[in-house]
Amino acid sequence: MIVSCPRCGTRYRIDNAQLGDGGRDVRCGHCGNNWFVVPDPDAPEGVGGHGVSAKGPSLPPLPPSAPRRFADGLELRQRTRAVVSWLLLVVLVLSVAGIILGRNEIATALPEAAQIYQKIGLPLTFETKLEFRRLVSEQVTEGEGLALVVRGEIQNVTGEPTLLPLLRLELLTEDQVVLASREFDLAMDRLDAGMSQPFEIRFDDPPEPARSFRLTFPSAAAAAN
Repeated sequence: MIVSCPRCGTRYRIDNAQLGDGGRDVRCGHCGNNWFVVPDPDAPEGVGGHGVSAKGPSLPPLPPSAPRRFADGLELRQRTRAVVSWLLLVVLVLSVAGIILGRNEIATALPEAAQIYQKIGLPLTFETKLEFRRLVSEQVTEGEGLALVVRGEIQNVTGEPTLLPLLRLELLTEDQVVLASREFDLAMDRLDAGMSQPFEIRFDDPPEPARSFRLTFPSAAAAAN
């Protein structure tokens, strides 16, 4: 049968034979409390609790009960969730690192990504084989101000499609010092092998000391004066 200490609530298993026909005093092995227990002939034997002494040594404790197994399962689930959370965090960090470190390869395969990388301040360092041809520049008057207009063509001299990155126009002094610069989006993101793309860009209100200009791709090696 199962009895509980009235003081601390610890449960114990006692055989009816240990109590005799009229019952007897028992002592809690946990808190030392004494109380009187009478046998219960209808009580099931052999389940739950700890051993209890009957004015003598305590009986052997019972095996771990179901609440303990439940606690073990809850602890296991919590550890599993923690491990899964860490794994997801690691995957996220590695994915972001791959997007940043592998941006050149990504931009080569997806031209749309090149503009995104450049607009968020992540430069691309892939080498592109582009040449400027048929460059023409002129100053035009617009109202009370001036504007520098540059026209020309960009030629893909490779045997495969090439990305068209941002185009930078730099205004230079006689000593080739950069006075001012601006970047322009071209009409196309990719230029097929052997093809050319015409362009026209406008630099409003160029500084007075500017004597020449230079065209570059900020993320590539092509340049022209």
